[in-house]
Amino acid sequence: MPARTIRDGTLTIKDGTGTPLEVTVALEEGDLSWTARTPANIINDRGVIDHARKAPDEPMEVSFSCIFQSLSKHASTTPYDALTRTGGASAWVNVLADTDVWAVDLEFVIVDPGGGSETLTFSNFIPEEKSFQEGDPHNTISYSGRCVALAPAVS
Repeated sequence: MPARTIRDGTLTIKDGTGTPLEVTVALEEGDLSWTARTPANIINDRGVIDHARKAPDEPMEVSFSCIFQSLSKHASTTPYDALTRTGGASAWVNVLADTDVWAVDLEFVIVDPGGGSETLTFSNFIPEEKSFQEGDPHNTISYSGRCVALAPAVS
């Protein structure tokens, strides 16, 4: 069975309109990672572990990086535009209604070389950090943030 890699997938950034406006991120070189936590509070009785209780929910953390040709001044909407609601994405609609925090949905589709595909949807992604790196043979930009969700939806 052939191994799946990020080169077999696409990452699409979508806004909150009924028919989402979107931009697809080229992942020929890059990465995608996420961390979902199920926290627990450990309860001690006189210094001895007694039991555990579910702790408050924590948002899922997501990060990805990609190469790019243009940060924002491009004929089409760029990932930077979509994640900062600027340029070609200045009219995009926030996926989180009634808030001043910008959020989008991320959809990662990976095609299995052996057939079929799998979709991971990261709802309500709030891009909190952007990092640029000059490089040879290309430049990369990385994004990280949290989702107002506990884990990705898998389909």
